[in-house]
Amino acid sequence: SSSNTSIASVDPKTGALTLTWAPGTATITAAATAGSNYNAATVSYILSVGEPVSLMGGTAAPSVSTGFTYTGKTLRPSFVVKYDGTMLTEGEDYTVSYSATPKAIGSYKATVTGIEGFCDSLTVSFKIVPKAPKITSKQLDMTIGSKRQYTLKWSKVSGISGYQIKFSGSKTLSASAKTYSGKYILKKGKTYTVSIRAYKTVKGSKYYSPWGTYKFKA
Repeated sequence: SSSNTSIASVDPKTGALTLTWAPGTATITAAATAGSNYNAATVSYILSVGEPVSLMGGTAAPSVSTGFTYTGKTLRPSFVVKYDGTMLTEGEDYTVSYSATPKAIGSYKATVTGIEGFCDSLTVSFKIVPKAPKITSKQLDMTIGSKRQYTLKWSKVSGISGYQIKFSGSKTLSASAKTYSGKYILKKGKTYTVSIRAYKTVKGSKYYSPWGTYKFKA
């Protein structure tokens, strides 16, 4: 039993203890009647619950700093929430709510609110970004002198504004279709890299997918 149910209550059938997490004290008593092999006994202890800890002294961040990948469905992003270096658990130490349904590509804010032994809240910003395109073919054709014509083709990413390409550390180039051709001085037998990403412009801001990088030998 509990002397103060505003602090904690005890299920009379199971003996399960439930805390309200309100600050204060309660005396919890467990009693057993005598049996054939044991005597009657009563044990009590004082339960003391302090003031809840403010999450304002902790940190919260998206588990993926580069953005969560768009899937076409409502996402349930995960967050890394810590207090004094200890990882906290959603549903046990805090809850998460959103400023808008996290589904479309764009920026969002989540509110991490302390529960149980924690109070107050933290605001976390996160992004949903396009899916990364995948290069489906790379073709190199000899041209005049030491230059080669290269053609790239990649998987289409729906609902985006365009693509960006980098060829072995060169400047970033833009493309709007699923293919790109360009000239670059290549040395036979040398390994080169091609990087590509998709982006979507939302309210004047660009949201980029991760770079997909591929290597090939000239």
